[in-house]
Amino acid sequence: MTPVTAAVSAVVFRNEDNGYTVLRCDGADKKGFSAVGSMPDVLRGETLEMTGEWSTHKQYGEQFTVAEYKRYAPTGSDAIYSFLSSGAIRGVGQGLAKAIVVKFGERTFEVIEESPERLSEIRGITPKLAREIAVEMRRTAGLRRLSEFLSKFEVTALVCARLYREYGTESEAAVRENPYILLAPEVGGKFRSAELLRESLGFPADTPERIEAAVLYEMRHNLPNGHVFIPADALVEATAVFLRGRGDAESVGADAVAEAIVGMCEEGIIVREEIGGDDACYLPEMHAAETYIAETLRSARTPAEGGTADDAVNVDVDALIAELEAREGVLYAELQREAVRAAAKSRVTVLTGGPGTGKTTSLRAILALYDKMGLQTLLCAPTGRAAKRMSELCGRDGAV
Repeated sequence: MTPVTAAVSAVVFRNEDNGYTVLRCDGADKKGFSAVGSMPDVLRGETLEMTGEWSTHKQYGEQFTVAEYKRYAPTGSDAIYSFLSSGAIRGVGQGLAKAIVVKFGERTFEVIEESPERLSEIRGITPKLAREIAVEMRRTAGLRRLSEFLSKFEVTALVCARLYREYGTESEAAVRENPYILLAPEVGGKFRSAELLRESLGFPADTPERIEAAVLYEMRHNLPNGHVFIPADALVEATAVFLRGRGDAESVGADAVAEAIVGMCEEGIIVREEIGGDDACYLPEMHAAETYIAETLRSARTPAEGGTADDAVNVDVDALIAELEAREGVLYAELQREAVRAAAKSRVTVLTGGPGTGKTTSLRAILALYDKMGLQTLLCAPTGRAAKRMSELCGRDGAV
């Protein structure tokens, strides 16, 4: 990794969602080069100590890809003017920035933060605007101090920016009180960072906030595997194992985890109810989603007024299946026949099975059945690739 120190002359581009930023920088040995990377908090006029690698982009040429960096407040009248005139401080444009720097020089930041009323000595700055400028200045300074504090615990600049967005000037106090707020979805920090901070602050391993954070970590960790809920006993065991794996075999056990889950349910952090014989624990948003889907399916399943539970159709399904077999040159398995019968008679049918079990063959038969019944059909899939594949196999268009 190569170290580079440079002043930021311009913020060319920034993605507010992931913090990816393109900067123009001026270093002692190299002027006007581009630096790219996740730098959500960097502003024009600041000085950066960066480590990273030089590379050549096929379109934009040579650039420095930043892996890590430290920010330093602008020093010197020119850098202070560049910072103030960049739009970093709301209410301060180029004209006011120049007037402020001419008036206060290198003491500009000191005056803004500690004696903002003095800004009203400048024509065009009212006492109200002076206070607003001070608030904005403290915000940027606060974010810089927060980044400096949390960088020791492997907290990225993007996580710092998100944390500051949630807690503002109280961010450092909040994270000192509960390091595990770093793990909130809107912040997106890592468990390791929260652990390092907890250890530094001297909190015990069995602090309730830590156990609760581990429970939520396990639940969120299992979402990509398709687990909308976790049975309570499995959640207790998995969380206890996770914490023991972090060196806490003696201090945190299953009883403490089970007690924490009870408290989290009482506070609405977790939703717990019996589902199909399981003592299920849900994240609230997953419980709401599954409940909505179930209610929607139930509503779709409910027959129209005067109808029957399964609005039977006036089609001889078995005769139609035989006709399809003769036309397609296939012999449907009994389960495939059952799927076609169910699709003919039910408002909602779920067809499941692993790869190679005949779902596509069944689907083609169902579509042929609906054509015979004079029904309009629409194929849809969650991805473009799946929709294309389904269209190819079924011989009709599919939507995403």
